[in-house]
Amino acid sequence: NDLSSSTEEVPNDDSTTQFDISVVNFEENGSRLPIPYVLPPGIQRETYYGATSLQQQNEQAMVLKVIDLEDGDSRAAFKNVSMDMRNYKMIEMYSHAEAIQENTLDDDSLSLFLRIGTDYISNYYEYAVPLKITNWGESNPELVWPIENRIQLPLELLQTVKQMRNDSMRLDSEFGYSDMYIYSDNNNIVSVTGNPNLGNVKTIMIGIRNPGSGGEKRSAEIWVNELRLSDFNEQGGWAARTQIRLRLADFANLAFAGSMSTVGFGSLEKNISERNLNESQRYNLTASLELGQLFPDNANIKFPMYLSVSESVENPQYNPLDPDILLDASLAAYETEMERDSIRTIVQDYTKIKSINFTN
Repeated sequence: NDLSSSTEEVPNDDSTTQFDISVVNFEENGSRLPIPYVLPPGIQRETYYGATSLQQQNEQAMVLKVIDLEDGDSRAAFKNVSMDMRNYKMIEMYSHAEAIQENTLDDDSLSLFLRIGTDYISNYYEYAVPLKITNWGESNPELVWPIENRIQLPLELLQTVKQMRNDSMRLDSEFGYSDMYIYSDNNNIVSVTGNPNLGNVKTIMIGIRNPGSGGEKRSAEIWVNELRLSDFNEQGGWAARTQIRLRLADFANLAFAGSMSTVGFGSLEKNISERNLNESQRYNLTASLELGQLFPDNANIKFPMYLSVSESVENPQYNPLDPDILLDASLAAYETEMERDSIRTIVQDYTKIKSINFTN
């Protein structure tokens, strides 16, 4: 499909671009020419512990091979997933680039991009990194997998760029969700299209782009390895619960129950993805009164009354309209306290119930 627009059209039939997806691994390609496959720095092969022996498992990377990639064109591989990335801080990945023919590529002549979002055309974040080319004959892991090619993307950066895009839309009525918003992160490029959501990622795409403007076709072999989420958010929360019962002779029975939990709290039986994403406060007060006790005994008046009041307040951690943007960050974009209070009231889940019964 065409990755440059929101259409489902396939590339031009006249294109001579060839694109192949394969794998390269340590066992079969450790003596590969012109560049042998080596483990990325810091990566170790997994060890299988058998009954009588220890066996190291093979380690491999995905290969994206493109021939005659036209100027401005791109090719990519994608995978459909379903995950919430909001509990992590970083996306990391190793990458390697080499020329199909020796000395035919310069550094930064191709870029590697990573797209994550609801889909891969209309609603996504994209992070593009210019690639450094490894010279033929190299076998040093630091040169085969140069640090400049590694993706080390703070997820907070994506959220910040999206908030900047949203602020721009408020100032410029002609700029909409369908337009691509581009932000430069040193030599890397962050772009936002549509309304992607890190809390509900459906697609991950890894691709190669020819960003040149001279009309030159380029061929290369790209290795990508160890795409992962890292730096789990370990900030926890707390919860408390209280219950009070009070009996005042024959006049009244009072019962009060209250609870509170903060963002990040989770009970022991819940996994980390089920931790609270909102702050909640609840209380319930019930009272059974015998108002006849207020009259003299010889009046022989029975006047029972039942009173119940319950209230619940839930404040979300994220903006319900932008589920991967913190609510506080969204509120900070408004200038006046009145506007912020109004928005906070709208997104707040508030319930209050009162009940009073009199019986003969």
